[in-house]
Amino acid sequence: MLPVESDANGLVDCATHGRLSYGIVCSHLVGAIGRNFFEIPRGEVEEHPWAWCDECDKVIVETNGDEQQIEKKAGWKLICLQCFAGITSRNHLEAYITEVEGDDQEP
Repeated sequence: MLPVESDANGLVDCATHGRLSYGIVCSHLVGAIGRNFFEIPRGEVEEHPWAWCDECDKVIVETNGDEQQIEKKAGWKLICLQCFAGITSRNHLEAYITEVEGDDQEP
């Protein structure tokens, strides 16, 4: 369920769903139920959707987007879009993020 890298076409091999495009989630959402999360939908700001929990969002805000601190807290995972949809459906959307400051800034 948790492939660690995509191929040149932006696809991952999921043991459950096969070869699909991917989304990126913080490690706290994997297996979570009922947790608050934030999401950048696919295509609005990023090529692939992102989702992260409220604890990771606090780190994003408190560190003013420091990528090293965020990565340390989040432990980002690439997952297929079917797994991404399952994770987001089992948890509570806090907000869609439709604008990110900076050109290449990630959540």
